Amino acid sequence: GDTLEQQVSLSSLCLPAGTSCTDGDNATINDREDGNCNCQGTPTSSGNLFSLNINCGGSQFVSSSSGKTFVADQFFFGGTTLTTTSPIQNTNDQTLFESARIGKNMRYKIPVPAPSLYHITLHFAEIQKYLFGTGNRVFDLVIEGNLIAEDLDIYKITGGLEAYSLSFTILVNDGELNINTAASINNSLISAIEILEIGTAKNAFSNSIAQEDFSNLQFDMYPNPLQSSATLNISLGSDAAVQVYIRNVQGAAVFQRKWEAGASIHQIGGLGLNPGVYLLQLVQDGKWQQKKLLIQ
Repeated sequence: GDTLEQQVSLSSLCLPAGTSCTDGDNATINDREDGNCNCQGTPTSSGNLFSLNINCGGSQFVSSSSGKTFVADQFFFGGTTLTTTSPIQNTNDQTLFESARIGKNMRYKIPVPAPSLYHITLHFAEIQKYLFGTGNRVFDLVIEGNLIAEDLDIYKITGGLEAYSLSFTILVNDGELNINTAASINNSLISAIEILEIGTAKNAFSNSIAQEDFSNLQFDMYPNPLQSSATLNISLGSDAAVQVYIRNVQGAAVFQRKWEAGASIHQIGGLGLNPGVYLLQLVQDGKWQQKKLLIQ
């Protein structure tokens, strides 16, 4: 069955990620004061790039499929924990999705090296059985002040007891990754967070676009390259509502707009952007896609 319990934030008791630490055992890797440890004192970096994985609402967990360590829930403000013993579909990591942090308005303030670009993956599963059904849990996700997902409805996308993930790349300038949720219906929910530094903004920009696969949402845009004063056409495979962002190489949104449902072809005119490489991102029904946009 489902278990709901109140949990007090332990963030203030933990060593900030990125600080040196020791567990007192010279035989363990944790005693290497490498300046990149988490709350449990275990290294979380890969090479010189920062990484941190959090099991929201749960204890430390090591994935048998990926080998990744997910630290116990930390750096949160607000919310309570939710757990289930029911099996979760579409994942090899049952334990990761058997717990979650839920709340009307929640916030994670996660210390990270700065400034840098980060690949963020948020994991979800609707595990509260009495909320099974479309429209019973609806919330927004805001990362670093950017609206990442509006009116996210996990059950509408996957149904109940099934894993679902959103991935994106974002710039953090101030040494603190801020993840905020705001629920319009019931509570927001996050099962796990993965953070991976992919390098400085300018160096990582083109690589991150090339390596990411957001094939669950298809769209075409033309012309590309685009003259700064010309009209950009975007053709979608669906006439559902869509949120569009255009970001510069620093990751900042230079354009954003929401198109309501009813049309599958949209236009953006008179952007007036300086020549260069940009990233166009679309969010529709919880699905993502992003492509390079060249302005001449």
